[in-house]
Amino acid sequence: MAEVSIVEVNGEASLVRSETGEQINAVSGMAVNEGDVLNISPDATVTVSVNGELRTLPAGQTVSFPLQLDFTDSNTDDEFAVFDESVDELAALLDGVEGTENASQENGDFLDVLAGEGDILESLEATAAGLDGGAGTGGGSNFVRVDRINEDVDPVGFQFEQNNNNDGDITPTEFSGTGEQAQDISLTLDPIGLTNDTTPTITGITSAIPGSTVTFTVTDSEGNTQTLTAIVQDDGTFSADVPNALADGDFTVDATVLEPTGNTADGSTTGQIDATAPTITINAPGSDNDTTPTLTGTTDATQGSTVTLTITDSAGNTQTVTAIVQADGTYSADVPAELAEGEFTINASVTDEAGNTDTDTGTLVIDTTAPTVAINDLTTNDTTPELTGTVNDPNAVVVVTIDGNDYTATNNGNGTWTLADNIVALLAEGNYTATVTATDAVGNSDSATGSIVIDTSIDENNNGQTVTFDSISNDSGVAGDFITSDSTLIFNGTVDLGDNTTLTVTVDGTSYTFGTDPELTIDGSGNWSLDLTGTPLPAGTYAVVATVTDEVGNSASTASQNVVVQALDAINDGNAVDMGEPVVTVNPPETTSNDCGYWRPCFNNA
Repeated sequence: MAEVSIVEVNGEASLVRSETGEQINAVSGMAVNEGDVLNISPDATVTVSVNGELRTLPAGQTVSFPLQLDFTDSNTDDEFAVFDESVDELAALLDGVEGTENASQENGDFLDVLAGEGDILESLEATAAGLDGGAGTGGGSNFVRVDRINEDVDPVGFQFEQNNNNDGDITPTEFSGTGEQAQDISLTLDPIGLTNDTTPTITGITSAIPGSTVTFTVTDSEGNTQTLTAIVQDDGTFSADVPNALADGDFTVDATVLEPTGNTADGSTTGQIDATAPTITINAPGSDNDTTPTLTGTTDATQGSTVTLTITDSAGNTQTVTAIVQADGTYSADVPAELAEGEFTINASVTDEAGNTDTDTGTLVIDTTAPTVAINDLTTNDTTPELTGTVNDPNAVVVVTIDGNDYTATNNGNGTWTLADNIVALLAEGNYTATVTATDAVGNSDSATGSIVIDTSIDENNNGQTVTFDSISNDSGVAGDFITSDSTLIFNGTVDLGDNTTLTVTVDGTSYTFGTDPELTIDGSGNWSLDLTGTPLPAGTYAVVATVTDEVGNSASTASQNVVVQALDAINDGNAVDMGEPVVTVNPPETTSNDCGYWRPCFNNA
């Protein structure tokens, strides 16, 4: 026997135990054994579970177990429960009993009832079950009708063989499985609408009795169909999950509920599957010096959709801000609270009407620290000078402003910057203030100033004096001709101290610089002396040049002056004074020449 238990009792019902004959009240949770008999009062119903399937037994019935629930498969005695000897008389009636006229009349009455005229029970006498036999000649025969439950059954038809008392076939009218008239019932499916669940749950409510079966046919946008069932619960609701994923697009659900009595009702609903998520991107924020930056991006979500932006710092602290998708698919939102300097993670997410979600992530660096920059002061005689300085950001943009013009310098990446020579427009002699500005990638900037002096004149005090070479210490020849027989000479000149210059005297290629070579001295009046007495000069000619140079490279020099040192052999010792090459001056009027071009002097003997 199948496993049977009582699930619910509405009203009064009793159960007679087959083993003991004990009659007890039927209550929920009670197990039913083979051979037990359930008596249901006329105003009660009992719901039982048969192998886990709910069956509702109608009112006023007496049911024995096990139940046989399929009329079409069996006509065995197990189909019915009959409780007195009338079963034999009933069988005799159906088989066409031969006998007395009285018996023939009984058979005729019974067959008339089966043909749709009257009640079959009126052919029998009253019974212990409380039914009125009506005809009074049934010989005490009676029976109890047991309804089939919770099944959709075909109407039952009877056909009897002819016998000597009855002629022809009798076909009764159709009736429901319980013998009750069909009643109108309702079925309503809940709206499904738009969803991203490809196996949605179909739900609804019906007035069909609990335990009835609802059958669904689900057809998706590609024409694929699925069939599923659900059981009506005590409150009339039912639900079932679609087992296989539905294609994106519209789908329909057609449902039918079938009561055990055979009553049916239909319903339908529609839905739409959208399992495709929108796409979203966040414009890479990168670095910024704005502590409440504007976050932007794009999405193909519908206009008016909400984008959620979550800003998380390195410590896990978060801020959340929302943005609305515009008609062109863009969105933007300002960070509401100031962000500290550092790195942040930005998460952008959008969810469509069906519940599909897409996200994107970006990194934001807040940098509010400006680079540090400086410019080197410069004094130069270069009117388009090279400018230099320092900067601590290898990626900063360096701009130099001088005389109202901006020039972009080269960031060398090693802590220095350079504005190359000949980039600056021609500068006249004078003093200038140069401003240098360094700006980092996010817009932080720092500036510094420096002094640029353009000096193109050696005569700083503009007195017209710079440097002279005036004499030698022992000009033994004609004064001022710089010819001497003294080989230990002192060279003399002047320099303008007001020009802040450096003096260098060069004698025949050998240079002597004031402040470096002790042979060269300058007194407080600007007189200079180059004392070479400790270095005898061999006879010969020496080119002497005096040069002054200022700190920026401006210079002035004297004209090259030859100094001749002669050698003389005064004591005929072979060490003659070298007077150099002899020079002969001829006065042409006092000479004659012959035809060959030779000339001779003419002497006046007078």
